[in-house]
Amino acid sequence: MNVLMILEILKLYSDSEHRLSQQQLAELIHQRYQVKVDRHALKRNLLNLIDFGYDIEYTETVRRKKNGEDEVLYSNWYLNREITDAELHMLIDSMLFSKYIPFRQNSNWLRN
Repeated sequence: MNVLMILEILKLYSDSEHRLSQQQLAELIHQRYQVKVDRHALKRNLLNLIDFGYDIEYTETVRRKKNGEDEVLYSNWYLNREITDAELHMLIDSMLFSKYIPFRQNSNWLRN
């Protein structure tokens, strides 16, 4: 269930201009579903979603631990949309103002 909740939160709250940290994701899941998600489980499920083929973008940062080992940190998660809001507006405007689509068909489409 965690995977589905994470995917839903990413769909609702993230895009390339609104990236989410793991902490923000966990807080949104808790607010929306009243479920607490451990950050390790969150990271694992996000990476699983990527393995399943979802176009999820993130930032990788390498940090050196005190013992000298390198650690990769993942942050700034967002779901890459197939179509942007600007593209959607352009499509709607193109339909509404097209001289090849009768006005009656456009107005019927708007009412539905």
